[in-house]
Amino acid sequence: MIKIVKSCKDCPFCCTGGTPEAPQWGCNVSTPALRLVDPEAERPRWCILRNEQYIVREFA
Repeated sequence: MIKIVKSCKDCPFCCTGGTPEAPQWGCNVSTPALRLVDPEAERPRWCILRNEQYIVREFA
């Protein structure tokens, strides 16, 4: 399966943290690690996956 990511919310490398009332989204592949991102906005300029595609393989 090939996924097209247009925002951080769709990215599998984005994770949530913080509290349920105030969640914070962080990027697992950024430098510095877990850089905060806005999940509703487009991918930031520093995103290393901006011009890339990734393949997700499902093993049964």
